[in-house]
Amino acid sequence: MGDPKAVGIIPDGNRRYAKKHGISLFEAYKRGIQKAEMALRFLKEETKIKYVYFYTLSLENLQRRSKAELSLLFKLLKKKLLEFLEKRPEAEFRFGGELNLLPRELVDLMKRVERESEGNWPKVGLLVGYSGVYEVVRAARLAKNPNSYEDLRKYFYLPDFPDVDLVVRTSGEERLSGFLPLQSAYAEFIFYPKLWPEMEISDFRAVLEEFSRRDRRFGR
Repeated sequence: MGDPKAVGIIPDGNRRYAKKHGISLFEAYKRGIQKAEMALRFLKEETKIKYVYFYTLSLENLQRRSKAELSLLFKLLKKKLLEFLEKRPEAEFRFGGELNLLPRELVDLMKRVERESEGNWPKVGLLVGYSGVYEVVRAARLAKNPNSYEDLRKYFYLPDFPDVDLVVRTSGEERLSGFLPLQSAYAEFIFYPKLWPEMEISDFRAVLEEFSRRDRRFGR
């Protein structure tokens, strides 16, 4: 089996990394973003993967994390978006989730990044203020009386992104936490033991090697 077409990544373990190494949350999240950039370079240069979803911030995180931590995350995200606009990123970036709950300035930057990166590959979906359960409920409400899954998924946050073939969660936790519940129905799952900021290129290669050994059945 070759590379997956679409991958979902839950980059878990940033806060535990900060505690483990005695560093600030700001520094841990900063390293996490660097690892995300490394992952994207790897996917672009060494694989045929065309679509990537990143679980950036859940709706529950947005509702329950402290204002101080959210302010930190928004600051880092704003900084990175401005860097994207300066460098003109090689990937296409799309944002999905309840973006109306984010600071207006941040949403405006997201829209600019979407416009200026359009047409690039791979396609990177950053899920911010995201809940998979709410996405399904929202889609059902908008679709009114859907007769098929395809009718429903037209109203997902990123309807032109395909369902995922592989979901990877770091930090050793073995749950989805509301990540792409329908889009991952036939995906392979790999729960990797390392914390996200500890990931290296060799780990991403190991994940894809494990995927290549799986026998995907699709209900057969």
